[in-house]
Amino acid sequence: MSDPRTNESTWRDVLDAHFESFFQKYHAPIQGLVNRYDSATQLADVQTVVKLTIEGLEQTVAPIITDVSVAFPGGRDHSHTWPLYPGDGMTLIPQDADVGGYLASGSVYQQPHSARRFSLSDAIGFPLVARPQGAVLPASALASDGAVLSGKTYIGSGLATLVGALDTDQVVKGALDPLYLWMTQVEVVINGVAPGSVAPLSTTFSKVGNVQGSATKLVAE
Repeated sequence: MSDPRTNESTWRDVLDAHFESFFQKYHAPIQGLVNRYDSATQLADVQTVVKLTIEGLEQTVAPIITDVSVAFPGGRDHSHTWPLYPGDGMTLIPQDADVGGYLASGSVYQQPHSARRFSLSDAIGFPLVARPQGAVLPASALASDGAVLSGKTYIGSGLATLVGALDTDQVVKGALDPLYLWMTQVEVVINGVAPGSVAPLSTTFSKVGNVQGSATKLVAE
């Protein structure tokens, strides 16, 4: 505070102002919301959820941070990704140095392109959602005895088209299925020898049984 006798700033005031200005250039992790996401490049435009003090200005709505690299869980040969839509949560993690060169080229051990440190310009986006209390996950997305994978999920790749059947799902009768062709031929022969012996006729039903499963590690809905 200023000296009441002289109305001049004290050395403490000067130091406080200096450190405040100094640390305004550095940022810690912060929550944001997706404004736009490009799945082809895995880059997102993100808006922070709170006002920030930027370059000595008063707290204000921060500009949208463009082309944030989104980090999905994964490794060299596998990944777990999902669609991102406007309004989805994003945790922004500023980096210790400017890693833009590495993210653009994949080349390691290069000098940072700038002297920035812990800047939102170099933030990596993690699609981890800290949900406000008014928008917590629904009960259907939680279970007390195991993890829940909620929503449509592809296994193997996004090009997957085959659908996996679940325990007790009915098996649809196919006109060209070998078992069905065999059934109809046997049916004709038996009913030709002893009319009415085979009933009901195969033409009267569309399902031939239920899928039977015994897995104990995966429950699906």
